[in-house]
Amino acid sequence: MKQLFLSLLILSLFGFTSEIMAQEVQTGKFHTSNAVEGYTLDKNDGVRTMLVEVEYPLPFNKKPEVMVGVNLIDASNAQNLRYSVEVKSVSRDGFTLLVKTWANTRIFEIGGGWIAVAPL
Repeated sequence: MKQLFLSLLILSLFGFTSEIMAQEVQTGKFHTSNAVEGYTLDKNDGVRTMLVEVEYPLPFNKKPEVMVGVNLIDASNAQNLRYSVEVKSVSRDGFTLLVKTWANTRIFEIGGGWIAVAPL
């Protein structure tokens, strides 16, 4: 009887712990370039921005936290490289990235990866 009770206790604790530890996690890539209509990061001077819409492969049950990293950039070497990438407008279905450059920097293409993690 003690052995049965102990086995049930261990199984229930394992199931409870697994449920607590389970998180929804999705990853993907983003990319934009001067081949996209309305792209201005390679033109003119001053502050220029580009919005990049990203949809998750599957919707989340709760709004996730999103992190991004740049791993591809093609820019002119005639000027300093200045850029920022910010996560905006996160929802259960996707998010928007704000890619920005300023001064006389010319960015022809920029891309990277993202990870979205739902709260426990």
